[in-house]
Amino acid sequence: MRQGKNAILVALAILFAACEQTVDSAWDIGPAGVTMSDAFIAGPVGVPLPAYEITLTIAEEGLKTALAPGADLSGWITNRPEGLRANAKMLVPAGGNRITLVLSGIPLEPKTEPLALTIPEGYLAEWKALAAAANPNTRFDIRYPDAAIDDITVQGAAGVTAINQTITITLSADGFNALGAGPIGWISNLPAGLTQTIGAPVAPGSKTAGIHITGTPTEEKSEPIGVFIPANALQSGNPIMVFPNELARFLIFNASLRAAIVSDAAITGARNFTTNISSTPEVTTTWQRTAAIPPKDLTITLLNESFLSAISANTNVASWFANRPGGLTAQVKNAVGPGDMSVVITIAGYPTQVKTEPVSVTIPAALLTTGAAKGNLAVLQNAAARFYIVDPLAKLPRAAGEDNDNTHTVTGFRGASISPVNFVITLQGDTPTATVTAGSSATSWFTNMPAGLQATVVNIMPNGSAKNITLRVSGAPSGGSGSIIGRVRITIPAAALTCAVPIEVYPEVSAKFAIYTSTAAMNTAEARVMVSIAGGTVNARPSYSYPGGTSGTGFAREPGPFYTTPVTVPSFSIGKYEVTRELWYEVYSWAIGHGYSFGGFSWVAPSAGKRFLPQTRISCQEAVIWCNAYTEKTMGAAECVYTRGGTPVRNKNGYNLYSELTVDTAKNGYRLPTPAEWEWAARGGNTGAPAWNYRWPGTNTLADAEKYVWADNLRTYDMYNNEIPVGLLLPNAKGIYDMGGNVHEWTVKTDSSDPSQTITRGGAFNRDSTRSAFDGDREERKWTGSRDIIGLRVIRK
Repeated sequence: MRQGKNAILVALAILFAACEQTVDSAWDIGPAGVTMSDAFIAGPVGVPLPAYEITLTIAEEGLKTALAPGADLSGWITNRPEGLRANAKMLVPAGGNRITLVLSGIPLEPKTEPLALTIPEGYLAEWKALAAAANPNTRFDIRYPDAAIDDITVQGAAGVTAINQTITITLSADGFNALGAGPIGWISNLPAGLTQTIGAPVAPGSKTAGIHITGTPTEEKSEPIGVFIPANALQSGNPIMVFPNELARFLIFNASLRAAIVSDAAITGARNFTTNISSTPEVTTTWQRTAAIPPKDLTITLLNESFLSAISANTNVASWFANRPGGLTAQVKNAVGPGDMSVVITIAGYPTQVKTEPVSVTIPAALLTTGAAKGNLAVLQNAAARFYIVDPLAKLPRAAGEDNDNTHTVTGFRGASISPVNFVITLQGDTPTATVTAGSSATSWFTNMPAGLQATVVNIMPNGSAKNITLRVSGAPSGGSGSIIGRVRITIPAAALTCAVPIEVYPEVSAKFAIYTSTAAMNTAEARVMVSIAGGTVNARPSYSYPGGTSGTGFAREPGPFYTTPVTVPSFSIGKYEVTRELWYEVYSWAIGHGYSFGGFSWVAPSAGKRFLPQTRISCQEAVIWCNAYTEKTMGAAECVYTRGGTPVRNKNGYNLYSELTVDTAKNGYRLPTPAEWEWAARGGNTGAPAWNYRWPGTNTLADAEKYVWADNLRTYDMYNNEIPVGLLLPNAKGIYDMGGNVHEWTVKTDSSDPSQTITRGGAFNRDSTRSAFDGDREERKWTGSRDIIGLRVIRK
């Protein structure tokens, strides 16, 4: 018995608490449960349902008394649609634990949810009431059938105005039987004094029928029109309750009420504005929107009044509107004659104000038959006729705690699934329509979505007076070749917005696509590739006008000296890529076994994921020793460029390598470039080509710099929170990668000033783009220093 079990459990609990012990019980005692069989109860409102059976199985319990066949169990279903009933199918004896309910009847309301059931108190032997565990497969799917009423207002004044209007009923999944013109009783809430008839004969199978409303109403009524189409009028033989239409209403007023109504017409659009959007100190964009609203007609209908005299077409009636947004015009569309009871007004223009409120109209007394005796006529406000002029702005805010440079960045490699990225769009002054639901596609909102990716709406959440729409970008980028680097561009379509005006989402600098070709294509042989550069003369350092306002031949924060006269460089070959960790370790391992040492420093083999990162944390002295090892390993010691006393340099112990080094450029071995050689290669090796005067390797435009340059304020990808695999961005004009980062590169200067220092060139992942131009980041550094932002690139004769 359940009560006995519960008593035992309580006693055990008290005992264990007293002993302050923890005991693992082998029992599995819990409350009784009820399971429901799978039953999908579906059908239209107003149509008899087929009999549905639901079987209940009760665990550990039995019925207190027998249940008779046909017993009314409707009260057991707590969310039963009105009109349905539930009865016991067969006898269930006392103690029985299987009950079959039969659902039947005519549902009078829609319901689409899992069935909720509770066996009430008194039916079970030892428990007061028992709720069934929810079964998502047992659910109601009761819907209004597909029939619609057109948007029409049946209007008049009680006891005064004779009505003569037609309501059109349109079927979707059914057809009418042949119907002759004559009286019907389909409208359940027809105002007293009015009659309803089929206005014109209806052919068999027709999808439409017109209900003609005539007569003089004797009662007031202001509510949606309700229609029930009987079974004998339909080919299916199933009656239909038409879904209520808020825009199809009775508006019957008291005859003594002097009033007018405005038709259901919403004036929607966006405020016309120009604004400056400053995304970064380097970029200022003027964003303009000149948006004319779609012209909208408002019909003003006088209920028991008329116009005194004619009103010409195109008459300006803007003064009638007390809350008309600035920039909008209001003109009479068609001429109005004396005694007319309605006027159509067209609203148009370029709104200059935000306004979201019902239309407010006052007709001057001088235009009305009653004249000044009764004064101006305030039109009854219609909530469906409203101004909805918004600032169509949306933005991608940075989430709290996120790195400003990595927010909303979609990164990954072609052919591999990306990590999903969420874009939280904050609307300002607008709200999404019902079409924007969780799970709906938003891929078409992105104008530059890489192939293979898709965007899905995750959720919509209120955020004060605005709305947040979260889009999730996922998938595996595919197709094409080369890397994709570009700002995310999102336009929310008109159909997704209440104001029915598309919105260009405020672009964040950090919202980017960064899809790269897979580094799986890289290998040791590729990492060794050299690019031939014809010799020439590097002009004196050019004067650039840098973004941010700094101009001249250098930044005050950069140390000198710089070359200020032309420098001639010979022909040479330069590494297509910065030296990778894999190549460095391969040569280093060989060197250690062939008499080389690096001053006690040692390196380990890179992990698989870091093979193609640039080698960093090396001093210029270590780079020089490594270049000799690379030369001796591949072409013999005789071609080593760096020597001391005629002997190839193989270590840095016991002397100042930088002060006793001999650099023999006649040799064919690998070496570090001079600052001038590095710049000659970075700028394209041709003073007559456009690339020679570019500010960044590969481009002269900041907006495109992120395609070529790794820089802090342009960062698109940050695999290891520092350096990234080589060759992911686009190469410069000579096909050389990463000349604008991703790490600084050692060069060896040839002047005699302070021999303990040499120069690094190029940008790095931690520098902004203004310092990633060819001469935008040139610093003197100690030969013996090393940092995680400095690597190397080799050249040879």
